[in-house]
Amino acid sequence: MSIMLLAITKEKEVKTLLSWGLRVAEAEEATLHVVHPEIYPKSQDALPQLLDKPSTQPLLESIRLAIEEHKPTNEVHLTLLRGPDPLAEVLTFLKQEKGTLLLTGPSEINRDTSPVLRQKRDGLLDRISCSVMVMHDPTSSMTPPNNILVPVAGGPHAEAALQMALKLAEEDATITALYVEPEAGEDAHDVGALIVERILQKIPEEHHKRIKTKVVLADNILDGLAATIQEDSYDLVLMGASSTGWLQKSLFGNIPVKLIQRNLNVPIGVFHNSQPVAQKARDFVRHWLSRFLPQLKRQERIALFDRLQSGSQVSIDFIALIGLSTIIAAFGLINNAGAVIIGAMLVAPLMTPMIGTGLGLVQGNVTLVREAIRAIVLGFFLSLVLGVCCGLLGALKFGGTPQLTGEMLARCQFNIFDLLVALFSGIAAAYALARPGLLEALPGVAIAAALVPPIATVGIALAWGHPSQALQAASLFGINLLAITLASTLTLYMFGIRARHKQPKLWAKRLTVTLMVVATFVAIPLGTALLAQVTPTDRTLRQAIHKRLKLEKHHSLAKFEHPRQRERESITLTLYSVEPPTTRLIKELTQLVRSQLNNPELMVRVVSLRTWQLPYKLKASPKK
Repeated sequence: MSIMLLAITKEKEVKTLLSWGLRVAEAEEATLHVVHPEIYPKSQDALPQLLDKPSTQPLLESIRLAIEEHKPTNEVHLTLLRGPDPLAEVLTFLKQEKGTLLLTGPSEINRDTSPVLRQKRDGLLDRISCSVMVMHDPTSSMTPPNNILVPVAGGPHAEAALQMALKLAEEDATITALYVEPEAGEDAHDVGALIVERILQKIPEEHHKRIKTKVVLADNILDGLAATIQEDSYDLVLMGASSTGWLQKSLFGNIPVKLIQRNLNVPIGVFHNSQPVAQKARDFVRHWLSRFLPQLKRQERIALFDRLQSGSQVSIDFIALIGLSTIIAAFGLINNAGAVIIGAMLVAPLMTPMIGTGLGLVQGNVTLVREAIRAIVLGFFLSLVLGVCCGLLGALKFGGTPQLTGEMLARCQFNIFDLLVALFSGIAAAYALARPGLLEALPGVAIAAALVPPIATVGIALAWGHPSQALQAASLFGINLLAITLASTLTLYMFGIRARHKQPKLWAKRLTVTLMVVATFVAIPLGTALLAQVTPTDRTLRQAIHKRLKLEKHHSLAKFEHPRQRERESITLTLYSVEPPTTRLIKELTQLVRSQLNNPELMVRVVSLRTWQLPYKLKASPKK
């Protein structure tokens, strides 16, 4: 038998809530626990109350007498709960008894105006894992409902509300499934009827004959509901919760509360089915983040929105900074000057629209996302064109077909660590932008996530006739763009930024999930390529080289490089040498490497670093 909990906090709720609680418990064939939460300085164990003996507390005695008057057929218990937070005590008792349904009134928790306590209770409400029914009954009717209205909107709990209505209603009672459709044209009524029919398909077919369908055309849902209730004199309005955060809204302000405020003199109930495991996990993570990660205050959010919205727009300042940073980066790449390239990173403004894209995804703000993407695309092509121009100008320095410098080649090779650097750079940038006191950290983040140098490398490589390296540099920029956008989206979400309730955000969720999937598919080959850098063959080859060099007195292996992302596979052996290696040693090492890898055409480079003494060899012990 299932367990049902009925929470009563006020004298006026005894007649209304108790009658509904007994009725629902009988329909569910559940054991009913009637609990009265009472404010007390310290939490105490639950205090069971005897139903056959009078209680000294007036409210408990009223509940006991009302239970005796109803003469319930199912098992009923009365319990007193004491603690500093009544809601927390109810939830603790609910967990201990493994309750499957909680019935409560719409105003039982709306008694404290303290923002701190309200926030705490909102967190507790998110952790309710069983089904919940919030009930308001101004009629105090003791008769079973014969005419039940169930407004449905296609949400996940409409089916549960219909199922509850079928349990509460007598066999000859009328149940009406109502859908309010906006007056948007001639086919509006048919569209609403189709939606109601789709919901009824989830109900067992044997119950369809007990349910009537009704479609009302109205631009305002609340007006359509109120007009329908007044016309047909319903005994009960039972609504399915329509969104996440339903309990807070039904208790503190939503359509049910607005219906109550219209004094329609009809019982109104809001039903929410038990949360799935995924929803519980999301609520737990959200509650955990709100406790341990400082959430942005209203003024901080406004300042952040202003910075990112203005920085994500194409302006003369944006174009000027993109142009200047590209020219500086291009000349630094051509001259192989790392310090100049770092200066270009500090000037580049591309990081802001990427984080602006993340903000737009979190908010569901399609305008901001469109503006930010426009700035990124324009910045990329402007930087690309300037990179080509600088490459053509730099070719005059070398003549013929110039080769890419070391700084350029560094932008043409990437692995999983580049993705991780971009990911954590995006987190750091979003964190710094969200906290005004940390804006000084942004230059360091800009250096860590190089954005303009890879684009400049693409332009120079195209100008110098190296299309494959240009594609690799463009891929590095794409990885940075993907990781920074995704990281900023997740970081801003953790800071408490959410979409407005009325704003459609399905596209934003889908795009965010798509970014996650793409990042995963990008990370797999990058990680595999990194693991391939050190294969069993490489380890065997390294051991063979060490063994051969042990025969030499003046040489040892300092570094073994086997990159696999170039056009032609090659191996570089760096030696510590007291004297230059002989031609014979170089040939033997080359043949050893080629034979081990079974590649007679393999390019093998031997680099000798002159040293006075081999680092790992010990000095000879003195003769006695």
